[in-house]
Amino acid sequence: NLGMLNVVMKDDETLGDKNYFVGRASVNVLEQSTVGAIFTHGDASSPDDAFLGGVDFNYRDNIFDGQRVLEGNAFYQVSDTPGAGDGQASWGGRISYPNDRVNWRFGFTEIGASFNAGVGFVPRRAIREYFGGWRYRWRPESDWIRRIDSGVDLFLVSNLSDDVESRNVDFEIVEVETQAGDRFGASFSRQREVLDDTFEISDGVVIPVGDYRFDRYGLFFSSSSGRPVGVGLTYSAGRFYSGNRDVYGIDVDWRVSR
Repeated sequence: NLGMLNVVMKDDETLGDKNYFVGRASVNVLEQSTVGAIFTHGDASSPDDAFLGGVDFNYRDNIFDGQRVLEGNAFYQVSDTPGAGDGQASWGGRISYPNDRVNWRFGFTEIGASFNAGVGFVPRRAIREYFGGWRYRWRPESDWIRRIDSGVDLFLVSNLSDDVESRNVDFEIVEVETQAGDRFGASFSRQREVLDDTFEISDGVVIPVGDYRFDRYGLFFSSSSGRPVGVGLTYSAGRFYSGNRDVYGIDVDWRVSR
């Protein structure tokens, strides 16, 4: 499998004339897996050039007599940006068990302090990111209830010295789906954000530097997409940084015809 994209940009006020290139190749291995590589040239945020190369392995297989799926992937990427210095690599992996009754996943990513995707997007540098989740699903013998889900998701970001920057633990207390396709549920989350700089979250509202820990809960309802008129309702409340925050949401869909 091979894909290539080349773009020429002319007369940009800041970047001038530039050329961008992305190349991707992958080979099918085993029964359902791939080994791949990527190469990019160009920097969308600087007049200078930047290069990036990477390799990856994506694994998928049916296990337990072909009744369950196991997936995983691992990648390594390194960028070459003039004057960026050390720390231009990014690597990580994940493994998941995406099945109906039991569903779990966990993974890890490290992004160097000077890693530059060039034609991509890197939200945070100089971090280690850990994530995982587990969900259990009941399918009762009921004329009304199709499924009941409950689970937990964890997301943690630290700097390269392993000091926590962000942490979210989201508990899906319960989510119920009826045979008609209506859904409702409740959730609870524990969050931590360590700010090393102030930012203005709204006009005149500045969040100061600090270590913030806060809990939030939420409720939701959404009607079946098979109904002529669909309604979605959401509500969440709790602490938010140094204050409190309530969020209300409503949406209505009208399907004029089949």
